Amino acid sequence: MNTNLVWYTGAPGSKWSGTANILQSIAKLNFNISDRSPAREYKHNGPNELAKGITHTGVYFGPGHGFGEDWDNFTNLDPAHIEAQVVKEWTDPSYGRLLVKSHFLSHHLDSVAERWPDNPIMMVFRPNDRCVSGWFGAGGWDISYPDYRPYYKNDERMIEVIAEHNQYMLEFCNKHNLTLHNMDEEFLFNTFNWTVDQIPDPEYRAWIHKHLAHTKSLGDVQVAIYNLDKLYAP
Repeated sequence: MNTNLVWYTGAPGSKWSGTANILQSIAKLNFNISDRSPAREYKHNGPNELAKGITHTGVYFGPGHGFGEDWDNFTNLDPAHIEAQVVKEWTDPSYGRLLVKSHFLSHHLDSVAERWPDNPIMMVFRPNDRCVSGWFGAGGWDISYPDYRPYYKNDERMIEVIAEHNQYMLEFCNKHNLTLHNMDEEFLFNTFNWTVDQIPDPEYRAWIHKHLAHTKSLGDVQVAIYNLDKLYAP
């Protein structure tokens, strides 16, 4: 099994994309970002100054997204097939960790843990109603990337599946006694001995600082990590 894969999930509207951008800026975690391209990017303009420009970047796997179209059936797919789908989306998958982002992993966490026992799983949580308001506030059905229409279909279905994503993640966390941490500077420093000031490039540092300030201002975004020792060992 490919031990460079870091499985990453959260519900739409959970701020999982901004959180992913923050985590990928931590140099010691050694994330490969060669999956990013202008075609795989979305920026939104609100609802406040901190939220402007928060982006979707890189590949997202799931039905309708253009990648991992069969991942609603993830548990029944061959691991080699899954890994082949993943690595081909990085222009150079030969180095670092690949952050495998998919809402649909939330429904298949036991399968991920069983078949990739040495890989980390990262989960981002936000209360259901805040996910709903956050997703619609970020653009809703007008989000250009990834495409949510083919699977989520309509407002009622989106609200229903957001609750499913969160429920399955919480069940997995309870099963494995995982702690949910507030996504803020204290968590990042205590977990990874990292601060935004460690980013050398001032423009990139300001971009990440804005992501983190927005997340902190919400006060309702939490992170849980399975196999933390596989992700980061001091």
